[in-house]
Amino acid sequence: MQRTARFGAVTLIAVAIAFPGAWGAQASRRGDSQSGGPSTTSGLQLVTRSAVIQREVPCTRGTLVKLSCGPWGNVRVVARRTSSVTIDGRVELSAPSEADLTTLASAISILADPTPTSIEILTKGPHDKKWMKGFKKFPDRLKVMPWRVDYTLVVPEYTSLTLEVGDGESVVEGVQGIISVVSIRGDIRVREISGATRLTAYGGKVEITTSQRTWRGGNVSASASGDVTVVTPRGFSADARLTAQAGIFLRGERDETPGNSFQGFIGNGGPGVELTAGGRITIAMGQGADPATKRP
Repeated sequence: MQRTARFGAVTLIAVAIAFPGAWGAQASRRGDSQSGGPSTTSGLQLVTRSAVIQREVPCTRGTLVKLSCGPWGNVRVVARRTSSVTIDGRVELSAPSEADLTTLASAISILADPTPTSIEILTKGPHDKKWMKGFKKFPDRLKVMPWRVDYTLVVPEYTSLTLEVGDGESVVEGVQGIISVVSIRGDIRVREISGATRLTAYGGKVEITTSQRTWRGGNVSASASGDVTVVTPRGFSADARLTAQAGIFLRGERDETPGNSFQGFIGNGGPGVELTAGGRITIAMGQGADPATKRP
């Protein structure tokens, strides 16, 4: 299912199809491909393969985990009481023939680089021009074939986390630490996290859910081209700075619509909560996340 090799501190987890029997294969007609990828594949009869690649890396409390995704793929990070990082990557790629699949897969790899204080996970493939310099005769027609890696990471509860996502949904649950998530296209959803947090969805929305009455461990900043929604218990308190093109909606104990900007205390004040939305901002205290039922 996978090949691994050591290059200094870097472990290469190759997606190259050395053992075709380990891959699930099926023929499909890809228009808007579910596996993601350029639309230039529309109308082609493609063969699709998928495989799951797994690796466990020992780490210590407070380790920085950094994941740089490929151009397409979802990410889910879940915190557990563990002393290692488990990397689970579901790889799916499509090409016109079995031979093309083998060639395409040879250029797609996951690099895991552990140090005493950090683990960096890189997704390499045809989107990376520097990486592709090592594939001198790689066909240009295969560079536009659809492929994706969907990641699930299990990390220790106290972990610093940096995610860079191209096109896909980002989900983070239970992580306590310094957190940064940047998504070019796709939604960001976080639940029961804490620590200094920055969430940026250039082409999507952000949803934050917490059971705490203040943000713990630092401030939180979130920006999105779409809506930003924060779901909290009743009694939530923050020092808020909010800006939204489609309006701000405070629901629950404090039921207000202060317009397009708000700066001040919610409840008794507390850690900073800075939210910026191209759509609307909803802070739902003791309620569900859907603001549609609360439109003025």
